[in-house]
Amino acid sequence: MTTRTMIATVGALLTLAGSAQADVVQSLGLGVTGTPIAQAVAPGEGIKVASLADLRHINPQGNGFNKVIELDVGAGAYSVAGLGWDLSSWAWTMGQTSAALSDMKFAIVNSAGDGVTFTPYAGNGAAGAGATSGYVDLAAMGFDFDISDGKIYIELFSENNVFAANNDFQGQEGSHTPDSIIEVDVVPAPGSLALMGLGGLAVARRRRR
Repeated sequence: MTTRTMIATVGALLTLAGSAQADVVQSLGLGVTGTPIAQAVAPGEGIKVASLADLRHINPQGNGFNKVIELDVGAGAYSVAGLGWDLSSWAWTMGQTSAALSDMKFAIVNSAGDGVTFTPYAGNGAAGAGATSGYVDLAAMGFDFDISDGKIYIELFSENNVFAANNDFQGQEGSHTPDSIIEVDVVPAPGSLALMGLGGLAVARRRRR
């Protein structure tokens, strides 16, 4: 998978559980380099649920040791139109670098590396326990992306980790309870809907003749 340049950044203000929370979604083109962990989902369109049980945010994005979930909805003209989440999480410090829930991030991309990064605890600089849930409409933001081969990759990474001069790890880890999930909303690609419409129009014309 190739590395591409970031193309846009936007902050979406969402109302979650009755309170306003800033959640950042970035449109990007970055390849996933970790070893994928396949999780079975039903083929075709619909909400696809990824379990975060036993997975942690440790290394910066693109690190080969990062945990990467692979969802395969089957080849076809599909698009990722939205993201949902229901998380109970914990951020803790390792070494001298302070931990923060906002350091826990996800990259959700297709096989070409196109997709978004998602920061569910954006603006929350606290360590320790946190919980958040909600949904963001990527299509409404112009950040939906195609998955022509049916593969979706979700990389867990941390933004605030470095190695000191003596090679001691300095940073933070983030983890989630076993029932924490990320939901990916898969719909027919916009182009496929247009083709279906044209096909229906052609049939209607033939019937009128």
